[in-house]
Amino acid sequence: VWKMLGYYIIVFSVGLKNIPDTYLEAAEIDGATPMNRLRFIVLPLLKPIILFAVVMSTIQFFNVFAPVYVLTASAQGAPAYDLKVVVTEIYRNGFQYYRMGYAGAQSVVLLLFVMTMITLQFLAFREQEE
Repeated sequence: VWKMLGYYIIVFSVGLKNIPDTYLEAAEIDGATPMNRLRFIVLPLLKPIILFAVVMSTIQFFNVFAPVYVLTASAQGAPAYDLKVVVTEIYRNGFQYYRMGYAGAQSVVLLLFVMTMITLQFLAFREQEE
């Protein structure tokens, strides 16, 4: 969660800088409250940035391997098999237990699951065409 926080802060700050001040000034002149300006101006203009951040963090979430493997690789003092992540299970099945077919099938299922999640996120953020 915290690993890419700085990156996402920069992405969101660039997105906020690209919102024209004229939109916010016009809304203020029209009497919009700060919450209405956020809801009806800022968030719709940040929709592509939010989609990018959600998709990238979803992909990163399902591809966590190195920290989990380093923490659980040795049997001395590590939680060993108490911490199971999909990617480490694929690695164990493929390279420790030599079940390459099973690991390949798990990889394909993971790929399909991540693609489905990303497609659902794109559909959720899709703009209404008029």
